[in-house]
Parts: sequence; C-alpha cells; structure tokens
Amino acid sequence: MMKVALVTGGNRGIGKEIVRKLALDGYRVILTSRLVCNSFDFFSRAKLFDLGLSNIDVHPLDLRCKESISGLRETVEMQYGRLDVLVQNAAVSGGGNVKRDFVGDMLKTNFWGPSCLMKEFYELLGDCSRVVFMSSMVSMRILTNARHPLVYEIGQNNTHLTERRLEELAETYTNNYESDKNLPRSCYGVSKILINGLARVYAEKARKDGKNMLVNSCCPGFVKTDMNKGNPNAKKLPVEGAKLPFYLATLPESCRLTGAYLSDA
Repeated sequence: MMKVALVTGGNRGIGKEIVRKLALDGYRVILTSRLVCNSFDFFSRAKLFDLGLSNIDVHPLDLRCKESISGLRETVEMQYGRLDVLVQNAAVSGGGNVKRDFVGDMLKTNFWGPSCLMKEFYELLGDCSRVVFMSSMVSMRILTNARHPLVYEIGQNNTHLTERRLEELAETYTNNYESDKNLPRSCYGVSKILINGLARVYAEKARKDGKNMLVNSCCPGFVKTDMNKGNPNAKKLPVEGAKLPFYLATLPESCRLTGAYLSDA
C-alpha cells in the first residue's frame, strides 16, 4: 500500500523539492498551499516534464484559518484514511523591531497554524509515522544570545514543556513584544524556537501514547528561496535544502530518533 505524505507550503522552494523527492520515492503526496494556482502550475509542469510525479494531489490550506485546517483533515480522512508523513514546511519571514500586530500575524502562520495542524492530524498519524517541523538556525542563535527567561523556558534543555505552556509563552511574547525590550527582536527566530518545542512536546506525547511516531525539527541551512529574497549569503539550492527534511520524513522503522533538532547549516 502506498504511503501517504502531506507537505505544507509545497508549491515552491524547499517544500516543492520535498514533494518531488517523496513522490519519486513512491509516496502519495498531498501538496498543500495557500497559493493553489501556483500549486497547480507546478503540478502541471511536473506531469509535462514526465518526472514521475503523477502521485501528487493538491489541496488548499491556510494555516491562519482553523476552518481550513479542519476541512483539510476531513478531506484527508475521507480520501486517504490515514497519514504516514507530515512535513510542516510552510512559514513566513520578517525582520526585527516590528509592530505587535506583525508579530501576531507571523505566529499565526509559523506557530499557531502548525500547532493546530498537529492537534487535528495526530489521530490520523499512525504507528511508524514521521513528522518533520522545518526550523531555522536563527532559533539557535537566539538561544545562545538571549537572556530573557521566556527564551530559556522554551529552550532545548526544558524537558517539562507542554503544548499549553508553549501557547501561553507565545501569547506572552506577542502581548509584551513592544513593551518588553529585553525580549528577542526576531519574532521569526522565536517562532522557530516555539516550533522546536512543539516537536519535543509531540515526540513525548507519542512516546507516552505508545506510538512509534518520530517527531523532529530541522534547519535545512541557508537556502536560496523566495523567503530569503535573493540574499547573497544563501548559497544552497532548494534541492540541497530538501535533503535533511526528506531524510527525517523517511527514517526507517528501526530508527528511534525523536524529539531532536538537527541542522544542515
């Protein structure tokens, strides 16, 4: 039976390459994106160039909208019955010293959306499933340089995190961003620290539930994508950036790697 994989933000950049690699590896891939037209353009081009990607289905998904997430969950359950791989790739970027509303909007896509997606799809993810959260090296820089207690609590050494506590920390960061100047200015970096924490929380939840579900986060390195807007320091191509998340998405059944953050930077 063909395994089923879902990739968010799969219409371009690293996400598109992850979709391609999973499809070539024999998965039925559900490509999701807010930009459905672009997704279909990519799907059509893949078929046109005969790359063997006819096993791709395209579905709209807006991570900022709970109804969009629950609607996708119903579609996946009805059409596929289960999910074997979930790659949480979709994200938005932004600079430092922004306004509170911008912080809230970013976290809707980069944290609240992935959190809601996990809640909706957890039961559909069976034994031996794989979950990959796309993170960033920026999260590790903030952990190294920041001195705020909020950052320490989300950090890698905290083994007592819960999803509810992560949500409280995300709310605190958003609400106090403008008034507390000791908070990290990179809301993108903080969103990725939260994502690393979310991976650890669900790795522990799966362990307690007796599911052999491996949940990890990773940094693909500095990749030339639309998100980086042509930054000359981005040396990697998307096909190179897709290698680590693809590896984590296809970990063998004998592997026990879970709750980890890996970097290919």
